[in-house]
Amino acid sequence: MRYAARPLALLTPMLLLGCAPDASTSAATPPQGITAQTTSAANTLGTVVSITPDELSNWLAQGDTVLVDVREPHEFAAQHIPGAINRPLSSFDPNAIVQLANGKRYVLHCMAGHRSGIASNRMAATGGTIVHFDDGINGWKASGRTVVIAPK
Repeated sequence: MRYAARPLALLTPMLLLGCAPDASTSAATPPQGITAQTTSAANTLGTVVSITPDELSNWLAQGDTVLVDVREPHEFAAQHIPGAINRPLSSFDPNAIVQLANGKRYVLHCMAGHRSGIASNRMAATGGTIVHFDDGINGWKASGRTVVIAPK
């Protein structure tokens, strides 16, 4: 598996300002198949890991993964990875994703990794392991996989 810890750069200002979650807050249970590694700097933060198109495809086939597309609704409607749900970054709520996943592992993605990287950093405040498909829909298509395309 290709797991690479991502920097939690967006959370650094939160830590400096004391806006990170309270250390007494329980961390989310890590997704199945992933060993959680938390980063601690006076508060518990999650770890962001990346997966490959092959890993994502296998996880989706197993049916125990919630794939969250953080692009805007018009982008999602135009094309999306089969089985993905749309939760735009513009109204992204990390706690809602944890509730939506309901114990399943969740994977965040966008077109090429930028917006889902931002969403992943926001999710890190919930603790646990955040899975980021940073290749995005572009990487999914480049790996030869199909997408759902809106009829014209």
